Amino acid sequence: MNSENITISHSFSKQDWRSILIFRKRAEEFFECKLFTEGPKKITLNLEYTKEQGGSTTVVLPEEHLLKEFYMTFRFFYLEKEPANFNKVINIIKRAARNDTINKFMGHLNKQYTGALSREQVFRVGIVGTKGKEITAKLLLDLWFNAHYFHSDEEKEKDLKLLNDILGTEFSRYLLANSVFEASRAIKRLYLSIKSMERCP
Repeated sequence: MNSENITISHSFSKQDWRSILIFRKRAEEFFECKLFTEGPKKITLNLEYTKEQGGSTTVVLPEEHLLKEFYMTFRFFYLEKEPANFNKVINIIKRAARNDTINKFMGHLNKQYTGALSREQVFRVGIVGTKGKEITAKLLLDLWFNAHYFHSDEEKEKDLKLLNDILGTEFSRYLLANSVFEASRAIKRLYLSIKSMERCP
């Protein structure tokens, strides 16, 4: 396999380097989650159709405490104010590198990550609740995280109930888990690309 060593000639600021170190630390913690290694087996959706009963879905998800652990660690890459925010670290690398090869690779990772949280990853059900918003993984994250897993926002609880009335609670939970797991693939690739990076004096 051919490889290319590329030197980042521009030094990182103290704050930017801190974000890189925290990203690496949070990523290593994330990879220790049981669900990270078992996700493909633990998060499944089976679609069935018979003439007599029509269509039906069967969702298989891990235990709730494993999901919560997975989401808790993922939040560090998702929340904009966190030093380990995925997009923030991508932009830090691009600014420092000023190299077409690195920028293209970082752009590819960003596309993989944001794609996992975009409408393409969500079952297309058209423009429906909540308040006329299209159902995307980002909306699922916002509602489930703020109404169920980590906060008890009253308005978002109402929106989540409306969403689950439309999709079905188990299908909604599957979409959330699957989207986060797909985004985690990009986190792993970014980590592997910067895990040995050292800051120049």
